Amino acid sequence: MDLTFFIIMAILLFLSMIVNTLVILMMFRVRNLQNGFNYVLTNVAVTDILLTLSMIYIIMSTSGILSVSTMPLVHIILCKVSHFLTWYAITVIAWTNVAIAHYRFIRMLSPLWRRRATKLHTKRRMMIIWIVALFIMIVRLYGYIAGYRSQKRPATTLVYTSSLSNPTNFSTNSPYYSHNGSYYNTTTNITTDDDIIPTIYLSTVATNAIETHVQVTLCNCLQFTLPLEYYVAKYLTIVSITLSYCLPFAITLVIYVILGYRLWIIFTGRRKGLKPRIIQNLARYRKNTITFAFLFVIVGILCVLPLAMYELWPSILRPADNIIFLNIATTSVVAYPLINSLLIICITNHSLDYLLVTCGCTRFSHHSITNPSLATSRQNLKSNYNISLRSITATA
Repeated sequence: MDLTFFIIMAILLFLSMIVNTLVILMMFRVRNLQNGFNYVLTNVAVTDILLTLSMIYIIMSTSGILSVSTMPLVHIILCKVSHFLTWYAITVIAWTNVAIAHYRFIRMLSPLWRRRATKLHTKRRMMIIWIVALFIMIVRLYGYIAGYRSQKRPATTLVYTSSLSNPTNFSTNSPYYSHNGSYYNTTTNITTDDDIIPTIYLSTVATNAIETHVQVTLCNCLQFTLPLEYYVAKYLTIVSITLSYCLPFAITLVIYVILGYRLWIIFTGRRKGLKPRIIQNLARYRKNTITFAFLFVIVGILCVLPLAMYELWPSILRPADNIIFLNIATTSVVAYPLINSLLIICITNHSLDYLLVTCGCTRFSHHSITNPSLATSRQNLKSNYNISLRSITATA
């Protein structure tokens, strides 16, 4: 089961790396795609690659491919670095979605603003997003540092009051355990050995043991609930997930709701004097905008939600459910960058032809990509469409 899970995750990681790399190369090699909005999409692809790389060690440790008991300190460092980069990438993607929603909103309400949205302006906005995301991650960084200091305390002893038959395997399944004088209820399964790092994918429940004292080093790649005090870790997790996940996606949804209402106003009886061609162009614009909004926002919410729930409510899950839910959370996060890259390819016009050009297969590309007259016609149609939007906005 662990090997099968690792193979599936490895395939998803490999496909994510390949597809996102092709998206980045396509955006930089095709001149028609070198505009401010596509630079934002390129930033999403770069962040997807970072998210993919950050999940490699987490997948290897979760699936049991790596032995974490040989070098516990190295495992702790790699776990926390991977966890930090995972949420850092998720934070950047979430706030980039806010920037994309703002770009669409301003373009609809003020099409002339598009001339001011230069490449330099877009690059500055992306740099600001990366810096803001880094400041947001200070909350998690504090949790890692505080947890590491707690791990360095001498004689950290866990007292298990449970029914266990094998003294080398423990499960904190029933009902409480004490840590540094405090009592908690948890479902984190651990395996103990000479030099122990607990891992949540191992579980052995047995009988005929009343109380066992074990000194262990605590580490979990996807949580910092322990060895921090329970309420401290809980509040750190809530604040971090709110700033990295809940707040940006909520802002994005609000922007798209306002934009959808604005588009609905345009198509009501208040705009009866519009030409059929303008109405057709606006209908296509509305369809693309709504599709883009729902795909990117809903996919982001659904893919990150299992990981957020896994961090927020670890004590609610039973040991078996904890393992299953961990696999679900890991799979959704691994699939997130791959789905993002596929959405970018689907949204980009003539993306298949552009990918062929990027790969050097120009002779297989569509004729309209290399035909200057057709390209000029598309540019003129695009200009007329923007003029129509400006005239409608001016009369609003």
